[in-house]
Amino acid sequence: MLTGQLQATLPGHKGKVYNLEFSPDGQMIITGSDDGTAKLWDAVTGKLRATLTVTKYSGMWKRALSGDVDDLFVFPRGHFSPDGKIVLTVNGDRTPKLWDAATGQLKACLEHERGAMRAVFSPDGRWVATESDDDNVRLWETSTGQLRRLWVGHRNTIYDISFSPDGRTLVTGSLDRTAILWDVRTGDLKYRLGGFDGRVPRVAFSPDGKVIAAKGGYDNHLVKVWNVSTGELIFTLPLPGRKDDIEEIAFSPDGPELMTSSDKTVQLWNMRNGELLATLEGARKPALFSPNGNQVATRGRDNSAILWDVPPR
Repeated sequence: MLTGQLQATLPGHKGKVYNLEFSPDGQMIITGSDDGTAKLWDAVTGKLRATLTVTKYSGMWKRALSGDVDDLFVFPRGHFSPDGKIVLTVNGDRTPKLWDAATGQLKACLEHERGAMRAVFSPDGRWVATESDDDNVRLWETSTGQLRRLWVGHRNTIYDISFSPDGRTLVTGSLDRTAILWDVRTGDLKYRLGGFDGRVPRVAFSPDGKVIAAKGGYDNHLVKVWNVSTGELIFTLPLPGRKDDIEEIAFSPDGPELMTSSDKTVQLWNMRNGELLATLEGARKPALFSPNGNQVATRGRDNSAILWDVPPR
């Protein structure tokens, strides 16, 4: 039974903690800090299980003085594979890493020519996709750490990357004002999705994988929604102006709504017709749907947490 009582405190990091994630079975926690490490914890006892040395530099200014601009303002983040057996760390440097979650032993370094800011597992855990400052996307085999595919197509920095729920398609959003859909099996570029006047920093698949949403723009902030199979634009969602830059987009668990959120606004949109359902007054990012999609949790103006009911469908 939930009591709300403090269960454990996890001491040990020597810097700010920027990342926290539970393993799929809820038995472990990984944390990432600007001390250059990620740590694996027992979620039941709170005991430290392993410390992963992700980078030799710690703290923003020490990293700046290192002269390696590729990993300047990105701190260690750790992610569990879908089966919880592997941990993926990414740090903005040239070597995202794969670790054994049970032992904390390093399994593989995913070597890049330039820094890699973001890396994600495929839904079945077979693959890891990484983006790089060289504007390319790489596909790695999780079991071996071997590079299996290099995707060349973007013309500038890649900001976001995501697999479709079935793992057959990858989407990337870039500073070149486009999102690209890639065929994971063949490596083909399926569709280049544009129509933005600025970068595309956020992309997301619907839960059924049939549509893709991408946020982009500079003077005109928009979310565009496309059919994944055909590349056809379904509709465009007009967002608040340039002074309210949307930083997160997320589909509800069953897909009828899309949530857009920033430091000033959280809005809910109807994915059946593109209409605005609600603006959550006083809500701020981060924001997330409950597992059943009936509620939304957000930050408030005073940094409190607020729980909202999703409007009737």
